[in-house]
Amino acid sequence: MKKIIIIILLGIFIFPYFLQAQVLDTKKSLYQNKVISFTKMKRTGVGLTIGGTILTAVGIGLMVDAVNKSNNYGTTNYYSTGSNDRVDEALIGYVGFFVGVAATGTGIALWAIGGSRAKNYQKKNSVSLNLNSDNHQIFSLAYHF
Repeated sequence: MKKIIIIILLGIFIFPYFLQAQVLDTKKSLYQNKVISFTKMKRTGVGLTIGGTILTAVGIGLMVDAVNKSNNYGTTNYYSTGSNDRVDEALIGYVGFFVGVAATGTGIALWAIGGSRAKNYQKKNSVSLNLNSDNHQIFSLAYHF
């Protein structure tokens, strides 16, 4: 009877530690998955920002080229066969410009959010060693979880 009570008491005291270890492992894997997903978000933001900037520059270039072709030093000939080409070029430049600006804005937001959140979740899984010049505490070791 005493053995059964001792086993039950040991089970009551040891069992919560096993559960806590499992919870810490699941939190750690959850944080690692979040770091991976936010790093992907950051990379997507970088790609959108660079692509949007290039598309904006190309759109501006196409609009300027269409205006220069149609201006032709003050003489505009609306009956020439190339007038539709200039309008098409200006329209493509216009659309490219606004799509590029939207992609750049979205990319900057994704880049900033993904970078900061990935950094926050990396800190939660790290071990840090701090050196202080205080007399009471010269160095400290901390595990963030």
